[in-house]
Amino acid sequence: RSSAQGLFMLMTNGIGATFGTLAAGQVVNTLVYSQLTPELQITGWHTSWYIFAAYALAVAVLFWLIFRDDTPRVTTDKL
Repeated sequence: RSSAQGLFMLMTNGIGATFGTLAAGQVVNTLVYSQLTPELQITGWHTSWYIFAAYALAVAVLFWLIFRDDTPRVTTDKL
């Protein structure tokens, strides 16, 4: 059953979403669930969210650089 759910997710969301989910899980496992005290786990959550936010910012900047419209705009001034 879990294999069918995994295949369905792969078919509907694609390889990028699968890779992102696996990478995010690894980040959380490394920084949060491997910690022994609650204080270190909270610090791990903070670090995890900073990593995810930095990744989102990098993707946004890449989209802006790759997909920006460089064509000059023609304006007509009506006097």
